[in-house]
Amino acid sequence: MAGDPTFTISYSYDIAKLHKGANLLKRIMLLLGVVCLIVGGLPIHAQESFDTAIAQQLQALIDSAVEQGDPGVVVWVDTPQGVFEGVGGYADRDTETILQVDDAFRIGSVNKMFTSVVILQLMEEAVLTLDDTLAQWLSPEVAAMVSNSDVITLRQMLNLSSGIHDYISDIEEEYVVNVEMQQRAWEPLELVSIIATQEADFAPGEAWAYSNSNFVLLGMVIEASTGQSVVENYHARIIDPLGLTHTYLADAETPTANLIRGYDSLIGTNDYNASLTWTAGALVSNAPDLATFMRALVAGRLFAEATTLDIMLTPTEASINFDGEGSDYGLGVFIFQTPFGLIYGHTGDIFGFHAKAFYLADYDTVFINLVSTDDFRLDLIGQLEALSQLPLTVK
Repeated sequence: MAGDPTFTISYSYDIAKLHKGANLLKRIMLLLGVVCLIVGGLPIHAQESFDTAIAQQLQALIDSAVEQGDPGVVVWVDTPQGVFEGVGGYADRDTETILQVDDAFRIGSVNKMFTSVVILQLMEEAVLTLDDTLAQWLSPEVAAMVSNSDVITLRQMLNLSSGIHDYISDIEEEYVVNVEMQQRAWEPLELVSIIATQEADFAPGEAWAYSNSNFVLLGMVIEASTGQSVVENYHARIIDPLGLTHTYLADAETPTANLIRGYDSLIGTNDYNASLTWTAGALVSNAPDLATFMRALVAGRLFAEATTLDIMLTPTEASINFDGEGSDYGLGVFIFQTPFGLIYGHTGDIFGFHAKAFYLADYDTVFINLVSTDDFRLDLIGQLEALSQLPLTVK
């Protein structure tokens, strides 16, 4: 509708959209307009205190997405007024297994918030500082493989202003046709070897570019600085304290939940090894766990100091308006100034799966989207319009 305000939401791609080209940032221009909502036939799950009309609108969007081809959809909305638990479609189309609201999905780059939290916790513990260089935490042999490792800081890696080339873009074409690459167990050092084949995209701090390489290298920093694996760190610092029962690092530990079937036309399989994305995107989780994580994050319960969340949400100058006005990137987190107020969190795609974990600050509302395809139809703008009917908590 002409004259309506617009805003852009950009979100990161891991290995999921490799066939779409080297640009791993997919841009969606969302036009605010009139949305006609028809309540679907699936049951609506919501606490009694959650607004019934809004629940119906959200469920209608889920039903519509499933009708348009999304195999399985979960929308979880946690508000001060109650929780909406929306679900539609199948966990497995072949067996016609009905999707449950607590089923586990791959969450792609939502993983980056977990890695960022661990680094910030280590900062609080004075194990490291954000001004440490990458070379301080890698062996000289490994550090020499990464351009500018002697001057790149951990902060620049977290906020994607390091200039380190994205290794995913170098293997995308081969990966989608090479079954051996899809199913092999990748070691972090092998990923660094791919990173080493390219020079830096720009000098550290001079620009912003989405690059999974940063978060793989930060995983190596976590292990070097703690003497423990990233799996041990995720569990000790986030998963176990929060009681996340369906969250685990795929292909790095014993699964704690049954992963549903994902659907992607390119590779045609859900049986691939996610170690290629490691600490940048290999986590598996479900909607209740992600809502718990986001609630703990926004409440500051994952940090010892109240100011640490502020640090996480402070964008580098290079990232401000990186994809249009109001789009920023903090430390492992997207930050959007939108017609719906401040929204922050992360999105992620990996073959056969899409995820969003967002916080709407003006409504004190966490909302989670999980879809079992990376080519999804679930309408984001319709969800935000429905949620904008919630009572404002920011005056």
